[in-house]
Amino acid sequence: MPDIRIAVLDDYWHIARDSADWSSLDGASVDFCHDTLTDLDAIFERLQPYFVPVRPISWLRTSSRVLSGFTSRT
Repeated sequence: MPDIRIAVLDDYWHIARDSADWSSLDGASVDFCHDTLTDLDAIFERLQPYFVPVRPISWLRTSSRVLSGFTSRT
């Protein structure tokens, strides 16, 4: 199985690690990003090494403008 890296974005309250059983993702590594990036280039650069970016539900509403620009680059 290839190395799978998962990014949990915008965990600024530092609660995501304790909010789920991340060990169930056998063979995957999970990184928690505690800051919020708004620059599209910085977001794209950060997510390059990851297989699955995970966003908290609260981020989905505020990030639709950013995500629309990002998905056109992938």
